[in-house]
Amino acid sequence: MRLSSKLSLAVGATSIAVVGVYGAYQIRQEKKDLSQAIEREVRLLGSAVRMAVQNALRDQQIDDVRATLASMEAVQPSLDVYVFDRQRNLIAASGWEPHLPLVRDLAAAAEASDDAPLYKLLGPDPFSRALLAFRLQDQQGELGATVVVVKDLDEARRDMLRTRFSIWLSILGLLFAIWGVVYLLGHFQIKRPLAAMIAMMRSLRAGQYALRPHSRASRDEIGEAIGEFNALVGELREARTRLAHEEEARRELEQGLLRVDKLITVGQLAAGLAHEIGSPLQILNGRARALLDSAERPDEVRRHAEILVAQTERVAHIVEQLLSYSRRVPPHLAECDLRSVLEGVVELVEYPARRKGIKLELQVANALRPVVVDRDRIQQVVLNLINNALRATPSGGHISVDAAPCVLPPGTDGEPAGARIVVQDNGCGMSEEAQRRAFEPFFTTAADSGGTGLGLATARMIVLEHGGHIAVESRSGAGSRFTIELPLRPPIALGRETT
Repeated sequence: MRLSSKLSLAVGATSIAVVGVYGAYQIRQEKKDLSQAIEREVRLLGSAVRMAVQNALRDQQIDDVRATLASMEAVQPSLDVYVFDRQRNLIAASGWEPHLPLVRDLAAAAEASDDAPLYKLLGPDPFSRALLAFRLQDQQGELGATVVVVKDLDEARRDMLRTRFSIWLSILGLLFAIWGVVYLLGHFQIKRPLAAMIAMMRSLRAGQYALRPHSRASRDEIGEAIGEFNALVGELREARTRLAHEEEARRELEQGLLRVDKLITVGQLAAGLAHEIGSPLQILNGRARALLDSAERPDEVRRHAEILVAQTERVAHIVEQLLSYSRRVPPHLAECDLRSVLEGVVELVEYPARRKGIKLELQVANALRPVVVDRDRIQQVVLNLINNALRATPSGGHISVDAAPCVLPPGTDGEPAGARIVVQDNGCGMSEEAQRRAFEPFFTTAADSGGTGLGLATARMIVLEHGGHIAVESRSGAGSRFTIELPLRPPIALGRETT
């Protein structure tokens, strides 16, 4: 139900209650006033009858009494008078016989009462006749007769009914007027403004920010609410425009940063490639010149040729790693047991670790669920981490490889949704600078032992392709800890058939 309808019903019900009570009170008051006026009129007529009848009875003139009553009936047709003697015999009357039993009873009641007249109002609502009974005394003060005056109230009754009808008609008209005014006010002052506001809200929800002109003449609460809402819509429109500009600026900034990042990456690759390939090329150049000067010494020629071959293979290996890092070949995903993946890697490096005197341990939790990964690439990542640990760990050291379930993202409650692989050693550790640049292409702390700085960068790229995360924790002299977190089913596998 609409608010204006509720308001109209509420005001209408309240008006009916208030005006109805007032109308009932008015009708009751009119009835009371009319009955008092009738009583005064009947008592005055009774006084006149008393004087006329009492004087005639005092002179023993019954005929005069009858004549007086006849003349009164001519003047007042609605007035009936009954006169009874001491034995309650009717001696004179100007009324109808059907009234006689009622009149006789009232006369008996008047005889039993004191000297005050006995007044009675009879008939259905409002009333039909008024009766007044009083006693007459003779010269000695004794009871001489009883007179009953009956006043017919048909005309008064009709007036009372007309008055009641006019009052209820006025009340009904007033109620309709009140309801009409309330309905119009509710329609124009509540329903239409609220309907406009609702339309504005729907437009706002649909993404339209058109403002409705606010009338300055409306200064009530609803008008003020519409004005504030218009102001809010205006602010939202400005905020939306500002956000659109900021989004465009942010997009342009991201594109610019992406271009800068690409330039930085290209620069880093170029610098690293120049550094890594520059040294072998210088060696190749020097050995080639030395080879020209040693044409007549076969041993020197052979030694220089071997160095040329080794440096050529080094350059080829660097180029191969660079191409492997730069190529974005989609991984071959398949569901596999991570335990078998890690056991295969540990088996490969078990012999070099034993030769170096390093203890290598593998621990895999029984609750670890199968994961969807590229088996060869994950083995490449773990193998690279273990090889780095072997280079950083002295003889007698310890390397552990642990795998257990984890919750992704970290810190959320729920069932394990991923797997965590931890490769930890107690070797020489890494400095803060080395940790910060650990996954940067061509950054290496093992250049003397043939490191190219592409191993950890490639490992990071592979983990990210699987929707995972890789991090390092280390401290100089206290070893390093590499943590890999992989989802059970990487995002790249969605919509792609696994084998």
